[in-house]
Amino acid sequence: MGEFGLDVRVLGDLAVRAGGRQVRLPGPGARALFGALLLTPGEVVGEERLLDLAWGEERGTRRALQCAVHRLRAWLQGFAGTQCGLEHSGSGYRLTVVGDAVDLVRFREGLRVGLAADDPEERMRLLAGALGEWQGPVLGGRPGSLAADPAVRALEHERVVCAAALADVALNLGRAAEAVPPVSAASLAAPYDEPLQARLVRLLAACGRHAEAVLQVERVRQRLADDLGIAPSPELRSAHAAALPGERPAPPRQVPPDVCDFTGRDAEVAAIGGPLLAEHDRRGPLVFGIAGAPGVGKSALAAHVAHRMAALFPDGQLYAELRAGGAPVDPAEVLRRFLRDLGVAGLPATLEERAALFRSRTAGRRVLVVLDGAVTAGQVRPLVPGAAGSAARERNSDRSRSGSSW
Repeated sequence: MGEFGLDVRVLGDLAVRAGGRQVRLPGPGARALFGALLLTPGEVVGEERLLDLAWGEERGTRRALQCAVHRLRAWLQGFAGTQCGLEHSGSGYRLTVVGDAVDLVRFREGLRVGLAADDPEERMRLLAGALGEWQGPVLGGRPGSLAADPAVRALEHERVVCAAALADVALNLGRAAEAVPPVSAASLAAPYDEPLQARLVRLLAACGRHAEAVLQVERVRQRLADDLGIAPSPELRSAHAAALPGERPAPPRQVPPDVCDFTGRDAEVAAIGGPLLAEHDRRGPLVFGIAGAPGVGKSALAAHVAHRMAALFPDGQLYAELRAGGAPVDPAEVLRRFLRDLGVAGLPATLEERAALFRSRTAGRRVLVVLDGAVTAGQVRPLVPGAAGSAARERNSDRSRSGSSW
């Protein structure tokens, strides 16, 4: 909302609020002119184009345009004062609105900043906020010829871009349910955009709404066949396959095999298994460190406990060897594999970004992480889930670290 509580909406029915109150719109001519100018606020719009936009096929006269300009200025002055201005420039008119009072301006700024955001959580917040500015077709879809205007088509395309980007980040973060309503609304306005329709199908499937996902595919398939005479794209067919319950990828089960004749270590098994089995509230994940001299069975113990407790972690059990030829493995590379195995596409470049995405992806899930051969605490920290419900086991060969955990 702009300064002094001014809020002008064109992404849906034309509406104006000032000081928290709804402002009654002017008469038809001035209202049509206002809407036409709001499509490109701050830019000069030629008289010929204004006649086309405001009056459509009826094609108003210059005299009608001048009268509408006079009435619009008087209306703006009545509630907006210096917040809005209408000036003649060359062979056209320019409408200026201070700050971000127009929803179209807020949408475009949110989209621009959201697409540039590195942090996935911030990216999702900004894109969702931008898409939330839309309440319907531009200017309520009136007049009907408005849909074919280049400025309107550009706006509708930006809405699709925003919805697609929101769907991607929501899927990567495991927050598909939050993105379904805005992406669904955008898909209704772009019924033939197959990439967006495919993303909606994937969002529905990720929420467990498989029947709705399959039904959505059928709607799109029928629409494409009836209206365009074409078959669904490979992208939509792939989304359809993923929506089928039997086609869902299984959670990762990466822990090495248990030792069939494992014996002893009862105290150590109880020390790790007890807290995992205990029912109590906690704010963060459980983290265990196993240390000792080479060859004493640290890896075997970690694998044995992991298999015994596997049922507590239905959302996946991840495993990584943190030494390669004696050298520490870069945790960014481990995160690349973990995120890929959890179904994340389009990975960020830096370690910090991947760690943040990993914490977001595992939030609200029960995931076990087994890290073998850790060298330093700094190597382990990025690989630990950030929320309660998960656990990490770290096996370190340095005897001096016995009993340590992060």
